[in-house]
Amino acid sequence: MKKLVQKIVVSAIMAGFGISTAVAADACQDCFKKRWIYFNGNITLPADYAALQTLIVQARKEGFNGIALNSGGDGSFTSLAGLPQNKYNLIIENTKKLVALASQNNIELIPVAGGPEVPAALNSNLVEALPTNTVFTVEGSTGRVKDLTNKIPDGGFDTTAGWGMDTVVTVDKSEGHTRAPAIKLTPSDGTIKLPNGEPNYNSRLVKNLKLPAHKSYKLSFWLKASPGYVTSDLFIQILDVASGAPAYKNGLGWALGSNGEWEAKSNRELFAENSSDWKKYELIFNTGNFTNLNLWFSNQTKGDPATFALIDDVELYEIGLPKLVDRASITTVVTGNGIQYAKGQDYAIDSINGKLNIPKGSRIASGQDVTVSWHQSGVNLAGRWNTPSTACTDGYFYWQNTLHRNLFQLFGNKFGEGNTNKYFMPYDDIRVMNWDKSCATGNNAADYLASTVNKVRSNIVANNKSVEILTWNQMFDPHVNARANYWQVNGSLVPSSVKLDSNIVVVNSAGGGRTAMADDKIRAASLNFFARRGHKQVAALYHDNRDSVKNWIEIISDPMTPALDGVMYTSWVYNKEDRLQGYKELEEVARLLRDNLPGKWPARQP
Repeated sequence: MKKLVQKIVVSAIMAGFGISTAVAADACQDCFKKRWIYFNGNITLPADYAALQTLIVQARKEGFNGIALNSGGDGSFTSLAGLPQNKYNLIIENTKKLVALASQNNIELIPVAGGPEVPAALNSNLVEALPTNTVFTVEGSTGRVKDLTNKIPDGGFDTTAGWGMDTVVTVDKSEGHTRAPAIKLTPSDGTIKLPNGEPNYNSRLVKNLKLPAHKSYKLSFWLKASPGYVTSDLFIQILDVASGAPAYKNGLGWALGSNGEWEAKSNRELFAENSSDWKKYELIFNTGNFTNLNLWFSNQTKGDPATFALIDDVELYEIGLPKLVDRASITTVVTGNGIQYAKGQDYAIDSINGKLNIPKGSRIASGQDVTVSWHQSGVNLAGRWNTPSTACTDGYFYWQNTLHRNLFQLFGNKFGEGNTNKYFMPYDDIRVMNWDKSCATGNNAADYLASTVNKVRSNIVANNKSVEILTWNQMFDPHVNARANYWQVNGSLVPSSVKLDSNIVVVNSAGGGRTAMADDKIRAASLNFFARRGHKQVAALYHDNRDSVKNWIEIISDPMTPALDGVMYTSWVYNKEDRLQGYKELEEVARLLRDNLPGKWPARQP
């Protein structure tokens, strides 16, 4: 009774000072502290902005108390680091309005920002870049790539002996680009089955490539499709044979223009615009550490078997110097005959045209071979956007600190007295990393990544004592991405000597929206792994599959499962026509949590 009187008195005092009792003292004392929703959108777009306003009000009713806000596209928070652009002021204006609305509804907005791509977005020379070696032959005043052989000599499909293909893939002898034949990829009708009995709609063409490590190549191919073929279903992968790790995986690829810059549209967009006529497409990739690769042309989506795509004249050539990156820690070096040549005096680099210009008086003679050791930008090896920056420069931490400081002006201390500010840094699915040898961690990618995130956190906390840092689990989780071979990451991500700072809250999405027993084992193992390392954790559940929430509930209910700091309703649906589509089941998910985890979720509000 005495405690009850004390609570009433404290509430009265807080009300007198205008402090929300809902924020200051949650009536649900044993509830998850973090009951969040993940929102991925662009707050400068009217539809996204309006959807988030609606979601804030709905979140309060369903018992949520926070929304992790990831604003991307041309409304990205990254621009707040110091790159004002057309929507800079609108980002600030809309953020202030959203923060005010959220505060009124006792909903905390948590900025999701500060991922590893931020510095490179502000200074492209900080991007991760892969070491590459190319031999040039000099003739007169010009040096060009020496190896001019096509690495896929049977790409015209006069013979398919060197190719592998699924049974639905055929050779079309009636129509080719320059002449028959061409390869015909027909979507499967679902008759192919995996050993476990689940349908597998594979329609794939594969070519094994034995290539040297650390080489840059241009792949070209011609495509055409029948009426009705779903062009977005066709994609290319270049995978390491031993590990399955991608050297290249980016839809149908993205070509460089004649000016040395990326084309405005991807190959997939161009194919969709006109697939009825033969058209040539190109992409560039780097072998990285790989030497035995499989090139796949794939359609793995169920489709109309009466439709098809045609592929012809596939070619692969070594190229030199595309998207060259040169900075203090990764300079370009030209050597030959035991001499390291001097830039300017002995040669000049023309990266757009992939050649060396040899001035008068150069020590490089006509007819001589030279080796150019250079670095190729990691952009477009795994995606057009969000390629990470190297953390081997002070610039990385300068831009990260600047971004957080400016975001703090918008979000900091806005959600009730005594509330710890939160900052969600999305270090997830980093597919190109740890190529700058100037970092002390060398080839150990796990130590490199943990050291990077720990330093960012340390710098932020030094400037703002009352801040809690969160990040995703994937890159630090041996049950997910933290493995020996992951995409174009240099070195192993298996957790090593440098541990992620235990003060960082791990947002755990292990298992995604899957519901198999194997996925539950991964979830349990992942939760226990981070708990042993002293991390608080938030379970990122739902993933656009309500049934998977029941799996999470079973795991959370298990007395052997470490206590959670919270849960986060996580949707990845982005429907331009209905921006709230991914949140249609918010009420039902809240009900499931409330009914099945007694005392962990508050009652629904009117």
